[in-house]
Amino acid sequence: MLFNDFCQAVIYTNKNEEIVVNELHKNVHNHLPSPKKVNRQIVNNACKRKAIDDLYSRPKKMILKELGQSSADCSNFDDTDIHKIKKNIYAARQSLLPNLPKNIEEIHLAINNMDIKATSEEQFLLVNDDTTKLNCEDYVQKLECLSTHFEDRFKDLKLLKPSIAFLENPFVINVIENGCPILKSISMDTAALEIELLELLEDEGLKQLKYSCHSLVEFWKHVPVIKYPKITLCAQKLISIFGTTYSCESLYSTMKMIKSKHRSTLTDDHLTKLLRTALTTYSPDFKKLISKINTQQ
Repeated sequence: MLFNDFCQAVIYTNKNEEIVVNELHKNVHNHLPSPKKVNRQIVNNACKRKAIDDLYSRPKKMILKELGQSSADCSNFDDTDIHKIKKNIYAARQSLLPNLPKNIEEIHLAINNMDIKATSEEQFLLVNDDTTKLNCEDYVQKLECLSTHFEDRFKDLKLLKPSIAFLENPFVINVIENGCPILKSISMDTAALEIELLELLEDEGLKQLKYSCHSLVEFWKHVPVIKYPKITLCAQKLISIFGTTYSCESLYSTMKMIKSKHRSTLTDDHLTKLLRTALTTYSPDFKKLISKINTQQ
């Protein structure tokens, strides 16, 4: 088995795989034998054959299965060997795929050669027209409109970027040069907030606590509300911002289940407590609570 591309040794065989010409005496191997490369090539060839037969199995699963079944010695394989085998699997599968079209004519030809049916056995691709071609300008306008909608939808996040940076680490904020990073919609009293920020930057105790806390929320729990009322209020507002609408949708679904037509007389106060109990991630210590109850009463 040849594993060195620069080896010039040649062996000629006939149809029966019998050696007819041996030129090893002319072109001697110019490299040392490498059992590891031979074993890797054995596993590589087996994986390539299976990858071509089964196009949907994951390469990692295929390699692990072959390593367990192969007769080759795979005990000294490292990450580089596995990466090369995986790369060859992708190359073998890529060779079965058609080439990507390079112009509009090749696109129409490729679409016409596809016989894709829907579930109702109807033709799936109905947009191809060899005479009028594809109207790409319409797609470009739609993509530009989609991009504009994305920018409008998430422009608030760009405005919140300085405020989020303050929430993550208030000790890296330069209040003197850049001013207050908090939006006015979060805190209207900018002057008082800047004074508290300057005092916070000089607080060495909180600075050491920031780099020792494991989470962002844990740090802001230890910031004294009496000393920094404006800052803690802003932090609470920023932390309460939902990353997605999932929490709101979950709340409405839970509220619909709790306040059904059979429990329509629930008060708002009672419903609030039931929702908080249903949605909280806090797990109470029932054994400790039960131990405090006097069972004789």
